[in-house]
Amino acid sequence: MKTAYELAMERLGKTSPARALTSEQKKALGELDARYKARIAEREIALQSAIAAAEAGGDLEALEKTREQLATDRRKLQQELEQKKEQIRQQAGRPALIAYVVTELPCPLRAGGPRLLDAGGMGTPRGHLAGLASQ
Repeated sequence: MKTAYELAMERLGKTSPARALTSEQKKALGELDARYKARIAEREIALQSAIAAAEAGGDLEALEKTREQLATDRRKLQQELEQKKEQIRQQAGRPALIAYVVTELPCPLRAGGPRLLDAGGMGTPRGHLAGLASQ
């Protein structure tokens, strides 16, 4: 006799089979988690001083408004994170788009900085900087 959990998992597997993630996708998901965790912490720190000031001043309206803003920001960032994670999960079987960076060529806009090349990996510089590749 199967438990309700086992039956639910079977039904879930039939409707949306699990996809195996590549190591690149797992790495990208981990980086997204870390980035958004930091962004949420940044917002919390930024608003904590406003919350503390409202508590010290006894301004209940400002306190409530700041807490609502914090909750809204947190929800918005969580939704962004889930959307980006879903995009990464949906990329199964598609080659990842990678911007190549060449550090040997100087960037005329930044002294000694890297130059971005086309994402196709052909080694051709983008845009009006194409003539500077031989310099």
